[in-house]
Amino acid sequence: MLLAALAMTSCGDLNKGSVGDTTIYFSNESVEDGFSAGFVYVPIRLDAGTEANTGDVNVTVEVLDVQNATEDTDFMITSKDLVFRPGVDSVSLEIRVIPNVDEFDLKLGLASSNTNIDAQKKECNVHIEKNTRDRLCDTWTVSYTPSLGSQGDLSSSIGIEISWSIANSCFEAWITKGMGDPESIYAVSPFYFNFIKNNKGEEIMTVPTYKSLQGPIGLDQLFETQEAYEAFVKQYGVQEDWSVYLYQIVAIPTNNTNNPFTLPNADELELELEYDVTSKTKTIRFADRSQTYCLGLGYELLDGDGRRKMSLFWGGTPIGNPVFTCK
Repeated sequence: MLLAALAMTSCGDLNKGSVGDTTIYFSNESVEDGFSAGFVYVPIRLDAGTEANTGDVNVTVEVLDVQNATEDTDFMITSKDLVFRPGVDSVSLEIRVIPNVDEFDLKLGLASSNTNIDAQKKECNVHIEKNTRDRLCDTWTVSYTPSLGSQGDLSSSIGIEISWSIANSCFEAWITKGMGDPESIYAVSPFYFNFIKNNKGEEIMTVPTYKSLQGPIGLDQLFETQEAYEAFVKQYGVQEDWSVYLYQIVAIPTNNTNNPFTLPNADELELELEYDVTSKTKTIRFADRSQTYCLGLGYELLDGDGRRKMSLFWGGTPIGNPVFTCK
């Protein structure tokens, strides 16, 4: 029994390994992020000198200072004790952020470790601030002024409930074209925006002018009633193997009944997010005020051989002056 115990102890020491000649430090002196992802990650590095670690390297992180936030209310650190396994040279401290405030700051420090800590890189400042995507979070309404000429005042015939989805990075719109309309569209439709860096390094919001959303889908899904679907099938000679593809389209109203819309040349158009402090109203507009645009859904009706039989554009959400508004 004594020999067995000694053998077990010996194996345990052998498997434990050594931290070697290693040093740990924060990868960045500062980290900036928003709330939209739900988590912020602060990377910590391990460098090996003349001898790499063959055992675990442990490090404990501490919060040195907090500005405009309360731990476990506005943010939560998943674990302050992190481990570098042999062969791993980078780990990240995970911070869950909760958008109770518009912004806050943390100062983090490497409190202790079983290896060397770089004294020049043992602290990291974390700044969390609501970005463009964060400020879209809410339920929005759509305004239709001015009316789109020959298209009429769409606000009287279309009902739209919109909310911003952080998870999907899109507006999710529940749309009805009017319960009394025999060809009513009644569905949940996404409207995607992009977030890119401009030449100043600032994040700006754009909308794709033509983006595939779904396909193929059954033509019957575009109609609220079976009677409306059957009437359309009869009128246009639709066959059973025909299908529909759905697109997000930005179009320009022409006030021409024969050709009511034209398409812009650009692949995406810049948008602006405005915030009125007094009324607490947020508004999304196109940056180009010289033009009136419609953001809507396009339907491509294809036959069984993939030939286009019909293209339909429904300007379900005109966004000229103004676009989406939210209080």
